[in-house]
Amino acid sequence: MLNYFDGIDTGSSDCGPNSDQDCRGADSVSEFTRQKNKIVAAIVAIDADIVGLMEIENNDTSSVQDLIDAINAIAGAGTYNFVDTGTIGDYAIKVAFIYKPGTVTLVGSFAVLDDSYDANYHEEKNRPALAQTFKEAGTNQKFTVVVNHFKFRDSDCNSLGDPDANDGQGNCNLTRISGAEVLVNWLSNDPTSSGDTDFLIIGALNCYAMEDPITAITNASYTNLIYSYMGDDAYSYGDDGMWGYLDHALSSSTLTPQVTGCTEWHINSDEPTVLDYNEESKSAGQLTSLYNDDPYRASDHDPVIIGLRLFSYNDLTVSLNGDGDGSVTSYPTGIDCESNCTETYNHLTSVRLEAQAGIGSVFTGWSGSFTNSNETVYVRMSTDINCTATFNIDSDLDGMPDSWEDANGLNSSLNDADLDLDGDGFSNIEEYRKGTDPNDPNSHPHDFTPL
Repeated sequence: MLNYFDGIDTGSSDCGPNSDQDCRGADSVSEFTRQKNKIVAAIVAIDADIVGLMEIENNDTSSVQDLIDAINAIAGAGTYNFVDTGTIGDYAIKVAFIYKPGTVTLVGSFAVLDDSYDANYHEEKNRPALAQTFKEAGTNQKFTVVVNHFKFRDSDCNSLGDPDANDGQGNCNLTRISGAEVLVNWLSNDPTSSGDTDFLIIGALNCYAMEDPITAITNASYTNLIYSYMGDDAYSYGDDGMWGYLDHALSSSTLTPQVTGCTEWHINSDEPTVLDYNEESKSAGQLTSLYNDDPYRASDHDPVIIGLRLFSYNDLTVSLNGDGDGSVTSYPTGIDCESNCTETYNHLTSVRLEAQAGIGSVFTGWSGSFTNSNETVYVRMSTDINCTATFNIDSDLDGMPDSWEDANGLNSSLNDADLDLDGDGFSNIEEYRKGTDPNDPNSHPHDFTPL
């Protein structure tokens, strides 16, 4: 946000977490109002459910509360709230989250990545990252977003032995690589205890798409969403006539199928700096003619916008029963068992289940959430499903279980499937399949044609 400080930069050192650092951003109340109006216009126009912020003053709550109050004055009371982290780290600026409580709720506590997790993160260079798990109201599905602000490439990291290697990746490349590697390791340990593997990495990673830190993240099975949706021509930042993107969105392997799109809104990088909120070096007329309360040149980096359609999930549990042997498989894959097994599928997925009897056994039916006598059935995952496939011993391999033959006076050691025990014109196996009595000529399948 190009240093959103509610403490005005008058040259005094009274900003930051301990009120002892130089203030940044607006130099007067008038500039701060102009800055605020542009940022609010951009956020309201984007209308995102969750917004990751960079370069907001690292004070307790006053700066982010000031922003929330200004947004809600336009969007409506209570439209946005913020994740109350207090101060984070020792920098004058921090990252933050604002969100719409009407569409997402917070799950558990936020988590901060700094050197207390791994000293190789180098929080004195890479600003502490912030993670929060959210639950979407419409689906009750969870996902975790982590907002980052890695070390800028133009200032040095000589104190860490990480100078510019003159390979085009700028200063502090090793520091950013280390931060990226620690970040994906941190996320693999579920820092917010979400119990979910849907992670979205966002923020100013201050490296371009093909540079080493991004490769470190994509090598950990994250997808570069900007590249996936916008290709080689994507950009979010202009520097001396050159454009690229330092601002990123990367999704974990389980979240990627739930992404519906990713784009950059070029409200900043395409615009000249003279259109921003600053008042210096402008005449009285230019203060009016070169300024509007609109999103354009609200900051120096373009916002990245990601669309998600979160999947609901349902469990399919298959149990095997009976005195015989058999197995059950599925398509899509997941169920493949000769005992009990469970697989999780996306909500409303159609799953084909196939029951296969072992040698000397016969499949005798499905029970539980549904009943069916066919070996192959289709189930739609509109809810959790528990079903049982029953297999019974069939010693004579005639398609009728021994237990049924013995109970009805048939010979379980002889293939008598095509015989007609009660002389009603229906074979024994027809009587078995329709659940009628093979000993009673008045009990027969009405929808079968007699032999």
